[in-house]
This record gives sequence, C-alpha cells and structure tokens, in this order.
Amino acid sequence: MLVALEAELSQPVARLERGGVIRTADLFAIEAASSGGVLLVDACRRVVFAGRVSVPLSKRPVVFALLLVLARAWPGAVPRDVLAARAFDTRRVNAAHRSRLRVEVGRLREVLAGLAEPVSTDEGYELASPREVMTLLPPSDDDDARVAILLADGASWSARGLAEHAGVSKRTAQRALATLVKAGGATRSGKGKDVRYTRPAPRIASRMLLLGLVPAP
Repeated sequence: MLVALEAELSQPVARLERGGVIRTADLFAIEAASSGGVLLVDACRRVVFAGRVSVPLSKRPVVFALLLVLARAWPGAVPRDVLAARAFDTRRVNAAHRSRLRVEVGRLREVLAGLAEPVSTDEGYELASPREVMTLLPPSDDDDARVAILLADGASWSARGLAEHAGVSKRTAQRALATLVKAGGATRSGKGKDVRYTRPAPRIASRMLLLGLVPAP
C-alpha cells in the first residue's frame, strides 16, 4: 500500500520553472518548493509562497499577471511595453496602458512588501527578490488543464470558483467542465446556483489540499 501511495504521489501533476528551465513536478517537488527557501509564484492557483508566508492573488488577476511575467523572466528584466501587453492582454500598447502599468506595478509592490519588489530599470521592470524565484505552472498551457488541476484536489467546486482560481472566464471553465463530465473525469451535482463539480477518479492532488498547497474553494 505504501509503495502504491508513493507511486501515486510521484506522478507529475504540474511543471516548475527555474531560471528559464521547465521540468515536470510531482507533489514532493511542489511541497519542497512551497516550503523551501524560494519565492514560488503558483500559476495554478495564483498564490505566492515564501517559506511559511502565502499571499493569495486569485482576486487580483492583473496584479498576478504582472508578477507571473516578472517571475518567469527573473532575474532578467521585462520591457515596459512587453509587460503591459501581457498583463493587459493587448497587442497594441498605448499611453493609457503605460499609465495603468505604473499604477498596477505600485499595487504589486504593496502586496509583495517584505517578500520581493518590482524595480524599475532602463529596460523596464525586474523582480528583485532575496530568494531565488520559481514558478509553478499547470501541466500544459491550455485553459482546460488549469481547471482540471484544481478540480483534482478532491474538493467540491462551483464553476465560478474554478474560473476565479484558474484565471479563466466562467464560460471557459464551464466548457472545460462539460468536457471533463462527458469524459468521466468529473461529476456534476445540484441545480441552478448550487451546481457543484467534483472529481470521481483517484484524487492524486487531494494530497495537495492536505499539504496546504491548495486554498479552500
């Protein structure tokens, strides 16, 4: 039984990026990164971990988007227009975007106080951190994977809650859930506003909830 459990926990469930190098990560690797001496920017659930400190940012999508771009570029800098384009999801950056960027960077500086700081450079901005910076990414870049990894925690979720934590629209979350339900990867219960989704399969990532790596939905 212990061998089976260890094998289950050793299955890749996400990806870790460090210094531009991406590798698959099992729960042991995620736990080590979350509680270790690094600044972990978790793009699966939009949370920042720094040792025992965690900062949830699921309700601040733009601030988290800025942080994620800077974290993935660390220790390098990101040009201002590139940062604005990615954070605001636009192809053409104008004066209004640049002005908004300064405001949002200030907000990011506030939420990261004592952990890290976005610093202005000649090129743009870089993330200054006393800790090495790592990012935790979903197993793939598609939106369905963002929803699935949250649903796998063994908890009961609403479509809205999944969308919020995965950083996707509610409609995108509903499409992903419909696909999962059809494939047998999720079950749907309740009616109307009380509809909830759970995963009936072996809950590998439920250990993430027990380890404190997943915020309660």
